[in-house]
Amino acid sequence: MKKKIALNAAGALMIGALLSFATPAKAQQSKALITHFPAMLGNKSNIILTALPDQGILFNWIEDGRHYRSFFDKAGVWTGTVVSYDEAEMPEWVHRRTKNKYRRYAIRYVNEIRLPEHDVVYRVQLETADELVFTQVDEAGINEENRFRRLP
Repeated sequence: MKKKIALNAAGALMIGALLSFATPAKAQQSKALITHFPAMLGNKSNIILTALPDQGILFNWIEDGRHYRSFFDKAGVWTGTVVSYDEAEMPEWVHRRTKNKYRRYAIRYVNEIRLPEHDVVYRVQLETADELVFTQVDEAGINEENRFRRLP
C-alpha cells in the first residue's frame, strides 16, 4: 500500500538522511539523494512523498504550473524525473517538430522525461475529434508510440 505524507524540502532532506543511515552498505549511494535534494527542491513546500512497492520513493510537487515527479530507488539514488505541462510550456523546437507532423491535432499535454545519463525525451499526447496519438520527441526526431481511434 502506498503511503503519502506532505513535506517541505527540509523534511525531504531529512528522509534522505535517514535512508542513508538505514543501510550502511548503501550509504555512499544514498549520499546522491541527500546531495541532489537541495538543488532540486530548494525551499519548495507541499511536496508529497510516496513510498513505492519496490521500496523506492516518489516525490511529487507543482512549481510554476508544472507537475514534477522524481523517482529514487530504495538506496536513495535518483532514477528519473517526469515533468508534465501543457502546450504553452513546451520548448519551441519540440512544439515545431510536433506540429510539423501533426498539424490538425491539438496538443493535450507533454511529459518531459529526464533520466540519468540520457538525453531528455518528450512524450506528447495529441488528439482530434476521432483520434488520440502518443508520440516521443527527441533530438533525433519524432516517433509515434500509439494511436487510438475514438468509438462513435
